[in-house]
Amino acid sequence: MGEFTIGAAWSEAIAFLQRNVTTLLVLVGGSVLLAAVIQTFVFGFSQTALQAQMQGAMTSGNMDAFMTTVLPSVAGAGLIGAIIQSTGQFAALRMGLSGDEDYASSITYGLTAAVVSTLFWILVVIVVAVVLGVIFAAFGVGAMFTGGERAAATGMVGILLLIMLLILPVALWLAVRLWVISPAMADARSANQLFGLSQSWQLTGAHQWSLLGYLILIVIGALVVFGILGGIAGVIGAALGETIGSLFVALVTGVPAGILGLAINAGVYRTLAPRNAGDVFA
Repeated sequence: MGEFTIGAAWSEAIAFLQRNVTTLLVLVGGSVLLAAVIQTFVFGFSQTALQAQMQGAMTSGNMDAFMTTVLPSVAGAGLIGAIIQSTGQFAALRMGLSGDEDYASSITYGLTAAVVSTLFWILVVIVVAVVLGVIFAAFGVGAMFTGGERAAATGMVGILLLIMLLILPVALWLAVRLWVISPAMADARSANQLFGLSQSWQLTGAHQWSLLGYLILIVIGALVVFGILGGIAGVIGAALGETIGSLFVALVTGVPAGILGLAINAGVYRTLAPRNAGDVFA
């Protein structure tokens, strides 16, 4: 395991970006644009239209119609987009970290890893939702026995606020501990999420607080830079029309964010892992 410093991680990220700029543009940039095209022209997905439909449903109180008519297409568009972009990311990491594979081989691996990873995280979300649902239900039933429906409602609000207070630091800590799942998998050409989880947990454990500081700096910088860039792109995109505008925003904001984010992840992994990590972890 390597020694982590913020300067070393940033230097590794820039080096990874410089060495693999063409690969990143083709695989990561191409996957972002392909996902945007499919979501727009196949699913008819539009962020502006979605916001208008959601606002109308909330105003009229007819959320059932929104859930049954709009939400399925949004979920389908999101799922396809996630798999396409994840495929590009895994493929780019595989080519960038191994340095000895072609596009066809890397994309084949990337698609396999993306599908398996997406299904894995969907399962995780379902399990977490069920657990939270049981907690809420148990808390509500207990409050009804002791104080009636008003106490149950008050208790629900209380536990919801408590979860909201706890979820941000826990989410940041988990993001740090799971930061290098994808690079570890790609370096070993593995599609096994449990393998990636194990490697990420081991690599980040000794440096988790330094990594947390680095992550916070990245989040702050991204909010500033991409907030400004997104605002400018949004104004121009609105003038171009709903369809072309959404593609323009994806090009101007999504592609740079995807490429830089992947380079940062690879930089963190390269700082933590041995240079021959693919051989060690295979």
